[in-house]
Parts: sequence; structure tokens; C-alpha cells
Amino acid sequence: MTAAPPQRENARTSAEYAAIGDQLPFYGGRPPEEIEALLKQHGLVSVAGDSLNDLVAAQTRRMVEEGREPRPRQRYVVWGDVPR
Repeated sequence: MTAAPPQRENARTSAEYAAIGDQLPFYGGRPPEEIEALLKQHGLVSVAGDSLNDLVAAQTRRMVEEGREPRPRQRYVVWGDVPR
């Protein structure tokens, strides 16, 4: 078994995250369809998304390895293009 990285190496504690963390649009765990609709409402085109199943599996494994109750969450990425 591999140990979880030390907290200081966690992405959310990184300098990069600190610089933008309070600006990220997490949108309170809304479903991807809602986020896709939001992007379209704001004029983006070719809007699409993907589930991040590998990330969810890795997070679940880490929780189990740490002796915590696994709480898998839906993770996804949504993107779109600005029309030219």
C-alpha cells in the first residue's frame, strides 16, 4: 500500500491553489448537465463534459487506505469554446 501524500503536498494547500481557490466556480456540487446549460446560457459553444471516474476511484482508495469511510463523489469537468 502507498501512503497518502503529506498534507503539505495536497493540491488544495499549494501556492497555485491559494492564488485562485476562492475564485474557482465549484457551483456547490451541481450536476454536469446544469453546468453545461449554464455555460451555454453565457454564450459558449461546443459545450461538453467528461466524468472523472479515475479520480473518484483514486480518492475512494485513498480514503479506505487511511481507514476512513469512503464517500465517493461525482467528479467531472465541463468545457466550452468562446464563439469567434
